[in-house]
Amino acid sequence: GLLAPLQCQVHPNGLSTMLSDDAVVCWEDYFASTDHGSMVKLSLAACLMPITFGVIAVKAVLELPKRLKRGDAQFLRTYFFLFSRFRMECYWYVLLMTGRNMLVALVPALPDVTLQWCVLSLLSLASLVVATTIRPWRCAEANHLDIFLTIGLLVEMGVAALVIEGTDLSFLGWCAFVVAVGLLGGILFFGFSIAMHRFRQGKAFQYFLCHHKHGAGNFARLLKLHLLAHKHTQRKVFVDSDDLEDLSKLFSLVRNETERLILLGSRDVLRRSWCVGEVTVAMVNEVPINILSWPDFPQIDACAIDKYVEAANSQLAQHGIDAPMMRRALEHLAKVPMLTMAKDITNAAVAGIANSLAGLRVRPVRSPNAAGLHAQSLPLSRTNDDSTDFTSSEHASSTLGETVLKGRKSAVGKMDGSQAGRVLLCDQTSPEATCTACIIQRLLVPHLAEVVHILERDELPSKTVSQQVIMVCTNGLFEQRHAIRVLWAGSEAKADFLVCTCEPAFRFPTEAFYEGLRQSSLAVLSAFKEDPCSGFGSHRTSLTSQKSNATSATNPSEPPPPSPDLLVLIVKTIFEEIALEVNPQDHENVLALRIQTLAGRLLEPERSSNGEEQRSRVLRRSIEEQGMPFEQEGLNCEEDVHTDDESEGGVVTVI
Repeated sequence: GLLAPLQCQVHPNGLSTMLSDDAVVCWEDYFASTDHGSMVKLSLAACLMPITFGVIAVKAVLELPKRLKRGDAQFLRTYFFLFSRFRMECYWYVLLMTGRNMLVALVPALPDVTLQWCVLSLLSLASLVVATTIRPWRCAEANHLDIFLTIGLLVEMGVAALVIEGTDLSFLGWCAFVVAVGLLGGILFFGFSIAMHRFRQGKAFQYFLCHHKHGAGNFARLLKLHLLAHKHTQRKVFVDSDDLEDLSKLFSLVRNETERLILLGSRDVLRRSWCVGEVTVAMVNEVPINILSWPDFPQIDACAIDKYVEAANSQLAQHGIDAPMMRRALEHLAKVPMLTMAKDITNAAVAGIANSLAGLRVRPVRSPNAAGLHAQSLPLSRTNDDSTDFTSSEHASSTLGETVLKGRKSAVGKMDGSQAGRVLLCDQTSPEATCTACIIQRLLVPHLAEVVHILERDELPSKTVSQQVIMVCTNGLFEQRHAIRVLWAGSEAKADFLVCTCEPAFRFPTEAFYEGLRQSSLAVLSAFKEDPCSGFGSHRTSLTSQKSNATSATNPSEPPPPSPDLLVLIVKTIFEEIALEVNPQDHENVLALRIQTLAGRLLEPERSSNGEEQRSRVLRRSIEEQGMPFEQEGLNCEEDVHTDDESEGGVVTVI
């Protein structure tokens, strides 16, 4: 090994030779050539490799938190081999493991065998204490294997102590006593922790949210937030983006660690093989099931069951789930009473859903025709109803402030958009986009001194309050009449727009998009002039165009129709700022970091004048790029445009 030249044995004549080669004399150049010296130099040079690795590992561990905040994917890929084996909160354990291994490699270089035994035993004992306390490995089986191997090593070390000769038995006895006490304590602590986990804490997940990512992924995140805030929730809520680290253990989690499975019944949920497998495993193992039904959730009939089983059979067969099991599970699923999804998604409505799910008592019902598949979830208090509508005020009584802020109440459902300093704009026709807005609203509460208001359909930003408009951008947002109205009204009111994207497939605006926006917005913008209740045109266009020998102002009595070209300039100006990605289907730690970044940007002092700057850039670009006269812009330019009396020709200056 690398340390062989440093391991020497002393002879009766006082000379030392290498333990691995008696022909090489150690540290005595006058008895031999420089063979041993050369070996020592090579050995020390070779030792630089593990030392360098240790330094790199220390640097990587110190840098990891900062790189995670910056979202440095390249750094994570580079050092994936260091951190991938351990839980994220125990990323530093790689230093303990590397340091332990290096010290174990140095033990044979110690001169006394008793000292070697004591050092190796104490290192193993310390490793056992840390492993049983923090469980650093990602996989539970890896933690158990590490603990068992360390215990076996300590037992073997104890047996080896009985055959050590020519040593101080008193010192060896004290070392053996300390190791024995530590070993016994580690075994007792490990057994006690397993017993507490199994018998006191129960199953790890109180709820398992079975969902289709494209149809209900964002709603699953929102429902998890409300379930965790409920007083009856004592354990974790499973969402695969947070809790699934190994896909091969998915069905094991449903079988052994789930107390209740909640099927989010979107249109395509049963077309997903993994969802069919989760339902089947839950039924076979008598895990109670609740169904939260979407309006487009298909009826589970014989024809639909055949299609679902045929689509999932090839993928689930390798996991021991065959077609008859799936068929029986889906037939029983068709008999499970469903809870109807609320028509309008709000935090108050979802809080009512979570309240009903948390208070719903279920019992497994055995069926004589199930052939080993016995579970059907029936609500004890709702046996006469096949569905429950959560749109009533009874289920929507919980407010956002009551569930998030301690002792603070905020009537989110009754808040007027004109009273809020910050508002959220989303595509109200997309349930997933609405869920994202609700998630942002809920998670921003601890960071801000107010509750962000979600603009309802045909609700416009305030003309009197300086507002920040958070745009939850999805691919269909700018096709909505409401979004066009908010863009125009917000720009007219000097609102500060901030862009958030909530889906990886979002396509940023291109020239083709802008051309389509011009065509689609023409009718909407033209209608604003004829709609006295729209709130548009209240800021009349005014231009003071003054030349060196003339002083006159033009104030048209009627506001001109808004321009699609100017709307395009507004959108371009808004997207000049780098957008923030807030994807509810990211890991909960990543989502929390993105929300913290969003809150920090909202609270930046320089954003107080950002709305005016955005509007000023729109006006400037309308002159420079479009050559558009202000009379055709539909904006109030009295405060933003004046003429330079000292310049020739009365040049228009944009402030």
